[in-house]
Parts: sequence; C-alpha cells; structure tokens
Amino acid sequence: MYLVLPSELNTDVLLLSLPSSFDPFVVNFNMNKLDPSLEELVNMLVTFESTIKKEKSVLYVGSSSGTKTGPPGKGKKRSFQRPKKSEPLKRQTPSPIVAAAPAKAEKTVDVCHHCKKPGHWRRNCREYLAQKGSGKGDGKK
Repeated sequence: MYLVLPSELNTDVLLLSLPSSFDPFVVNFNMNKLDPSLEELVNMLVTFESTIKKEKSVLYVGSSSGTKTGPPGKGKKRSFQRPKKSEPLKRQTPSPIVAAAPAKAEKTVDVCHHCKKPGHWRRNCREYLAQKGSGKGDGKK
C-alpha cells in the first residue's frame, strides 16, 4: 500500500530538510513562487550547491585570552633589528659576474602623454587636470 503525497508537500518537506547553508536558495524559491517538479528542484539544489562550494568563506579568528595589560605593541620583540640612521648601510662588493655586466644606459625620463613635456605623468599634468576639471576631457577614462 502506497501513500501518495501532493507535489507541494513533497517540495515543502524537501526544503525544510535542507541545512542552513541553503537558506538563500529557500528564500529565493519562496519569493519567486516557483513550482518545479521534484526532479527539477533537485537539479536546482545541485546547481546552488556547486555555487556555494565555489565561494570561499572568510574566517576571522581572534584572541581567546581575556583582557590584555599594557599598551598594544609593547613587550613584543622583533627578530629583525633595523640599523640606526647614524650607521651607514654596508654594501657587499659586487661579484665578478655582476661587475662584468655592461653599465645600464641613462635613466629614461618620464614624458607626459597629454602635453608631451618631460618630468611628469598625465595624471599629474596641470593642463590635463585643468581640462578634465572644466569638462573638456579627451574622452579617455
């Protein structure tokens, strides 16, 4: 003897049995008042599950200790000690391979793509900024 359940009851039982990670799907399903068959609903759930797995969850783990004493950053020792400003940095002598390399040509001068003058870029060009501010842009963004 078989018990036949209406399709709406089957859908409701299936949606209520889902874990909380499917809550956005259930809300969307109820808001759009979809009426798919049971097989179509299962296919929709499988598709939604694949999109959940693609998203990476962000987890922040804080300190579990109670209150901390003292100002933050005090009492911590760094493994790397920066040299004092009065001490000059020591440079290693170049290896023979590096010394044999030809010297690089003169440093290139930055040229503005707007006014074609050296010494600055277009984003810092006074002419370009004035033109852009007045609404007479050249169409580039």
